[in-house]
Amino acid sequence: MIVLKKIASQQESNIDFVDSLSGTKDNNNKTFTTPRAYKPGKINIILNGQFLDSDDFEETGDNEITLIWISPKSWDKLGAIYEIKE
Repeated sequence: MIVLKKIASQQESNIDFVDSLSGTKDNNNKTFTTPRAYKPGKINIILNGQFLDSDDFEETGDNEITLIWISPKSWDKLGAIYEIKE
C-alpha cells in the first residue's frame, strides 16, 4: 500500500491509495472493501488501470463498494483512491 498526503491550503486531507480491494474476484462477486473507512463521495475505483464512472458502482458502506455492471475475474486488478474518514 502506498499512502499519499494531499496538500490543501488551510486543511490537510488524507488520501490513501490501495493496491487492491478485498473481496473474491470470481466473476460473480460484486462487493469489495477498503482497509479503512472513507468519506462518502470521495472514492474512485480503478479496474485494470481504468477509472470507473460513479455510475459503475455504489457506495454500500463506510468501507464497502458494490459494482453494478462488472463482476471481476481472478486476473483483474481492482483498486481505489479515497479520502480517509476521520
